[in-house]
Amino acid sequence: MLDEPPNGFDEGKWLTVDPGSGLFIMEWTDGKMTNKFYYRNALAEYPYVLDTAARNIIIEDVELWSGSAVSYASATQGDTFRLAMQIGALINDYRNARCNIYLVSPRRWKGQLNYEQLRFILSRKFKIITKNDHESSAIGIGLWAKGLL
Repeated sequence: MLDEPPNGFDEGKWLTVDPGSGLFIMEWTDGKMTNKFYYRNALAEYPYVLDTAARNIIIEDVELWSGSAVSYASATQGDTFRLAMQIGALINDYRNARCNIYLVSPRRWKGQLNYEQLRFILSRKFKIITKNDHESSAIGIGLWAKGLL
């Protein structure tokens, strides 16, 4: 897990990954967003994104939020376990591709921000309009890695 943004995010190619059934991957080159990959149903169509030149990957880790009814419901329905398995599969594939993998908890990179607040910050402060929560998170992780969020 990352305690702080990784050194060197503004150099070379990086991927920031928001896993889930709506998997979103943002590619960054020298600290700038350059390409994006969205898989609406990643459990049905496992993404092949290892042909990228990126060798550094930041993946949002799974986390249970104590006191959150939504987090508790996700865990009891098995969604949290499926998410953890997907993260494990991504880690395995990226490791086999000799990538450096960093995990960051949602609480670490965005604190207590909900998606509506995150989208507001992205649009007002950075002039970035996102299409869904997964895109917002993948971009937010990158801005956090740059030390801007």
